[in-house]
Amino acid sequence: MTTQNVQTLQTITKLMIDSRKGYEDAMEKTADNPGLRSMLNSRKLEREDLIADFQNTTRAMGSE
Repeated sequence: MTTQNVQTLQTITKLMIDSRKGYEDAMEKTADNPGLRSMLNSRKLEREDLIADFQNTTRAMGSE
């Protein structure tokens, strides 16, 4: 893959990290709603898996 592809993956990874932080913030603000908090936590965990996948892919492509 090209350097541009690696940079694109890195940009997407940064956006996913930001969205994970957004889910964490939302979880803090919804402590009084266990159902919503659980759904937000599930989304956060999905993001963490995607972040790991993207980071592994960019490393495999030669990125640090």
